[in-house]
Amino acid sequence: MERKFVLFEDPNGKFKIQVPENWKYHKQNGENEDIYPCQFEIDKHSSFQISCRKINDNIKGIIKANDLSFHDFDLPNLSYHETYNPNNKLHTYYWMRPIEDYFILSMYIFDPKEIGMEPSLRLMEIRMLLQALAYMRNDGNWWVANASVCEHFNDFYKIEAWQESLRDFLNS
Repeated sequence: MERKFVLFEDPNGKFKIQVPENWKYHKQNGENEDIYPCQFEIDKHSSFQISCRKINDNIKGIIKANDLSFHDFDLPNLSYHETYNPNNKLHTYYWMRPIEDYFILSMYIFDPKEIGMEPSLRLMEIRMLLQALAYMRNDGNWWVANASVCEHFNDFYKIEAWQESLRDFLNS
């Protein structure tokens, strides 16, 4: 059975990423919803988050503390600084990359006792999805990293289509 993906568009318009269609997007509601990361529930015991924020003084500190370099658009792939943080209950993998005057931060959060295995296949999948991220450059053009990773990148699906029930979507 072939795995299906949907294209998620950042509400702020800075990035697009393909995610498996069974990941449930949790939209933030509220006054400051643009400060929260985009969050997807993978299953009951794990989630994926991604954000793209304008670099401020706090983020400059993160970039300096982790000795991160800015992405070079002459390179075909988008690479990330990866960090693993095991905690008492939840474990987290972080991926970070400054691009132009923005900072991409992604996280995979999981309960290792509940998923019952090393998350190696899930990590490989997330790394591949991040490699194929599309980014809106400051000049207004989209840049797609390693588009061959996700051959259907231009098959646009709206996030609203899979937040609702399939019946509501088909009847719209």
